[in-house]
Amino acid sequence: MWHRPKLQRMIVILLLYIVILLIVGYYLSKRNVFAPSVLSCAIWVICLTLFCILPHRLPPLSWQFLGSLSIWITLLWLLSLFVQSFKHSVPRVEASKPIRDIFLTITIVTFPLYLMQVIPIATSAGSHWAWALRQYALDENTFSGFIVLLWKTTYLIELYYARKTTLWRTTLPAIIYLTFGFLSMAKITFFEFAVTTLAILYTQKRVHVKHLLAGILLLLAAFFIVQSIRQEQAFQQKGEKMDFIVLYALSSMSAFDTLDPYSAAHIGENTFRIYYAISYACGNETKPVDPILPFIQKPIITNTYTAMYPFFKDFGYIGVAIAAILLGLIFGYLFRGVLQNSAFFIIAYAYFANVIILQYVADIFMTNLAGHIKFILLLSIPFIVGHLKLFNTQTYE
Repeated sequence: MWHRPKLQRMIVILLLYIVILLIVGYYLSKRNVFAPSVLSCAIWVICLTLFCILPHRLPPLSWQFLGSLSIWITLLWLLSLFVQSFKHSVPRVEASKPIRDIFLTITIVTFPLYLMQVIPIATSAGSHWAWALRQYALDENTFSGFIVLLWKTTYLIELYYARKTTLWRTTLPAIIYLTFGFLSMAKITFFEFAVTTLAILYTQKRVHVKHLLAGILLLLAAFFIVQSIRQEQAFQQKGEKMDFIVLYALSSMSAFDTLDPYSAAHIGENTFRIYYAISYACGNETKPVDPILPFIQKPIITNTYTAMYPFFKDFGYIGVAIAAILLGLIFGYLFRGVLQNSAFFIIAYAYFANVIILQYVADIFMTNLAGHIKFILLLSIPFIVGHLKLFNTQTYE
């Protein structure tokens, strides 16, 4: 039933096509490996290659996925390159030092308050401490949203302005950020930390490609160790190691083939979830869709369907095309600021590099749009104050 030689050839053709896009995008982006055209192509090249060479029980990818990915990657690649080529300069403003001091102070002061809440939860849960901490992180609380976002923003700003004489300003928020990741039992926090850190340091030419490769290997090893702690059998059977890779690298592609286009219960309920969430809070009876998507059992147990999920489910191939155009414009615009060495755009783009890389898993952009807006607003404050020169003091060190 799943033996489709033409589709198998289509996978190889699509893979070669994306490799060509990757090479062209790399040279058109001044050989920056973090360019949206390069990152987007690289992640799909890795996933399609693993799908072809790894032993697994997944069915061949159908035209639904291959056609959607062809549309998605082509338009995202094209539009990002188009926008980043604009000659119009972006503002080059430095962050206000007094505002940075305020951010850092809030970060340091609020962290002990966080520990005072989570330590009793962990100690009272006995052997189930990990589950209790994870549940607390998922529940609505002070440290599940704005404060953690402030910690993240503070770390990224201080990383950009890191100097040997004031290294503690970067080290402290980094420790706080990573400690939160451990106590919340969230692998994604470590992933975000690694990607944003490498993106900023690479853009500033403080690390090079060999460092990026070493960082990726360490990150993969950390992921596998964490998963192995959760599943004690992981190191015992080779097949189970493969299942881990298949689940996290390949399952979303096959899961996408189980979707039905135009199957949303309400118009654009997945794409425009933020609108439904706001209207529901204002009294509308229509509830927003759950950000935790439903699980499927076949071809594998998963609830991730790639970043194309909301757009395809709501509007079919047209939705995939429009979303790719919009995201290409947004990422290309941000990267244009990176090429012009703007501090604000370098930090903002490093944050969104996670969104670009994780497109092979799920939609991180629209689902967490409110969080992205909050981050941009937080990040803007020190740069707006610096631009307006509200404090007559040095803005950087």
